[in-house]
Amino acid sequence: MAISFACTYDPDALDPVNDRGVSIYESNPWYWEYNGQPVVLLGGSYEDNLFQFPNDYYKGRGGMTNWTLEEHLDKLVEAGGNYLRNTMSSRNPGNRFPYLKVSGTHGNNTSTDIYDLDTWDEEYWKRFDHFLNECYKRDIIVQIEIWDKHDLHLTETEAYSPQTRGIDNTGWESHPYNPLRNINYTSGESGLPEIIDYRPGTSASPHPFFYSVPSLSESGYAPAPVVLYYQERYVEKLLSVSLKYNNVLYCMNNEIAQPAEWGEYWIDYVRSIAAESGKNVFCSDMRRATDFRDGLHHLIMQKGEYDFFETSQSSLRHGDNHYNELIYARNEIKEGDKVKPMNNVKIYESGSEPLRRMWRLIFSGAAAARFHRPGYTQYFWGNGLNSNAKTTIRSLRMFTDEMNIFRCEPDNSLLSGRSANEAYCLAEIGEQYAVYFSDGGNIEIDLRGVTGIFEIKWLNIESSQWGEVSTVTGGGFVPLATPGTGQWAVLLVKEK
Repeated sequence: MAISFACTYDPDALDPVNDRGVSIYESNPWYWEYNGQPVVLLGGSYEDNLFQFPNDYYKGRGGMTNWTLEEHLDKLVEAGGNYLRNTMSSRNPGNRFPYLKVSGTHGNNTSTDIYDLDTWDEEYWKRFDHFLNECYKRDIIVQIEIWDKHDLHLTETEAYSPQTRGIDNTGWESHPYNPLRNINYTSGESGLPEIIDYRPGTSASPHPFFYSVPSLSESGYAPAPVVLYYQERYVEKLLSVSLKYNNVLYCMNNEIAQPAEWGEYWIDYVRSIAAESGKNVFCSDMRRATDFRDGLHHLIMQKGEYDFFETSQSSLRHGDNHYNELIYARNEIKEGDKVKPMNNVKIYESGSEPLRRMWRLIFSGAAAARFHRPGYTQYFWGNGLNSNAKTTIRSLRMFTDEMNIFRCEPDNSLLSGRSANEAYCLAEIGEQYAVYFSDGGNIEIDLRGVTGIFEIKWLNIESSQWGEVSTVTGGGFVPLATPGTGQWAVLLVKEK
């Protein structure tokens, strides 16, 4: 499995001391560090498969941006962002597949196209390399999802739908792994069906594609070995590009509902190739269930081989229900093999509630949070990187830059007179306290037994502006009333 690297940047320009890449923060493993410094990861984007961006199909449609890839990344960084999702998906109009098309239409993603699984589409991989390179140059951490079930099931809709971006979306019927779409194997030779008649939302139904790994060979659904052969070649090719860069995290699947053994096989496979290349990588998986009490979520929370826990499927919850689910996950992780970061690469929905979700995520101790992409004609799936998303990222970055969040713990027990979804607290007892108000509020914070003078700073989140600084003396309950309605955050830091 030797991997050769064709670099598009100058490897001699890398600083072996300062370019240590992304890793778990040794002093507080709930968080990530990058190049030796702890970081809070914040992001948002107009696409999930940004290496396929820009896509001319969407330019000017339904609020989609006309930015170039470089402009998109720059605007994220200008807002204080440093975190992106990149699912290796090809199901949207205008996307390319990883394999060379040998016959069919001039465009992509049609049910007439035929591919050669032994020959790569160089433009696909060039785009992937370029994307990672541009993120690397901007210190953006990329969370890659290697397999996306939506590409491998029946198209999400057979008719136009704003939620799924129209009839040009494609699934298994157009994918190169479908025996009808390649010159390399038939259905009889591969054990893969020509037709998948159920949609991704019901993808717990056995799909032979996800039973190719050795631990599932006796399941009764396993395809022929040729399928695993091409799957492994694909992952090797992906890693031949991504392992050049130290700003990458690896998630095996997008909201998978298939057996855990599938994802665990690929975690081991990715790690083994990385080790051959002298690299240490951080891997996890993303389950589909929205309830963290699901047994396979528990597997990821508590088994040491998973380096981080993906909380995205809880991000349709509201208010305290959302926060409490995150605290539940945090407590379950504590009971497992090791403490690990909690990432949330998809904050769902549009409007104001997802903006509050990003703050709740960080105040629950999450290490990473990103706004999901928007829908085709409306902001259905997420806020992407619209103006509200940028303001939220900017304000949250301003706030966390003024404190040492890496020494804090979530602790709402310090808040007195709190109503549901009113306020959330992070604290390093006796040293610093942070409180987030989702829509104004008036509470008291417990500074009993704490001595000294604390500087108080209020942040107007919706205008990204700090207010005047005041002070308070510890020793009792301190009242905190927001200067107005809307979202506010306040920081109390002990004077030295």
